[in-house]
Amino acid sequence: MNRKIVEKFEGWEIYLNRNVHMYSHKLVMTNLNNKKHNFVIPCEDLADEKGIYIDLGVLKISSEEKKEIAKILMSWTKKFSVLFKIYISSDDFYTNK
Repeated sequence: MNRKIVEKFEGWEIYLNRNVHMYSHKLVMTNLNNKKHNFVIPCEDLADEKGIYIDLGVLKISSEEKKEIAKILMSWTKKFSVLFKIYISSDDFYTNK
């Protein structure tokens, strides 16, 4: 997996820059149809396993929007060999494996 990825995927631009600071990564999703829907999403290495943790739970959007973004990220992450865990709350997450 490349360190910096910028792709258009299902109507979104997804920007992932890995290891911008130690174990932290920069993830930005921008809706290509509505540029006001621009999300900077916290993500970092998983503590207990090799992979990346994405935290949608902190976004100030509805749970339906979080699930929609999680679904898009799930589809996008399936092409990588890296494990992703996409959290929509502290206890509820999706994974690409």
